[in-house]
Amino acid sequence: MRVVLTYSLGRLLGLAEALYEEGYEVEHTPLIETRPLQDLQVKAQAKALLECPWMVFSSQATLEAWQSLDLPLPGKEQKLAAVGKKTAEKLTELGLRVNLIAEPQNALGLVNCFTAHPEACGPIALPQGNRALATVQQKLEHMGYETLPLSIYETVTLEWSAGVADVIVVASPSAVEVVPDRIAAGAQFISLGETTQTAVRTKGWRGQVADSPAIDDVLDAIERLVPA
Repeated sequence: MRVVLTYSLGRLLGLAEALYEEGYEVEHTPLIETRPLQDLQVKAQAKALLECPWMVFSSQATLEAWQSLDLPLPGKEQKLAAVGKKTAEKLTELGLRVNLIAEPQNALGLVNCFTAHPEACGPIALPQGNRALATVQQKLEHMGYETLPLSIYETVTLEWSAGVADVIVVASPSAVEVVPDRIAAGAQFISLGETTQTAVRTKGWRGQVADSPAIDDVLDAIERLVPA
């Protein structure tokens, strides 16, 4: 079985090796690339986000883009929320305290955990990519919280170059857009998140969602596709 991994380089380190050990043929061909936005206007707006009582980091890409702005990291007075455990780990490695980790690791999990937090308040800083869905912003605002979204990086799609695939692992709707119909027709998808799986279903393609964007869960999802 041939598995094509399409997420960005540096993510899910060890998954390709684990798949090799299980006997799969593996190719890692990223379909998206993130590029930080570093103009003076973005930098000034990002600096203003440091005044918010809460800041949400939705992904490692968001954190990396923030670091590229050459701005201070959030201070002790600012509470931090992370959508994914890996993002939370990266924040902790930088010496920051993570006050909230979404459970489950998606937009709805973030909103539910935030609104249940005893110190939940706004405005909430939402640094993000230019293709980020407005789900978190809309749900938080519906609950009465002020949000300050700001695009600090852009997502650029790359061409498919992997050839045929039995299984395609996708991490975002942007990546789904790039997969050619002729390739998708003969493959099954493993999505890293419900939003990505919705994009797969909208295309009419087959697939399922990994329980979480962790190596073991992605590997389990792929193995469930293999006939007994």
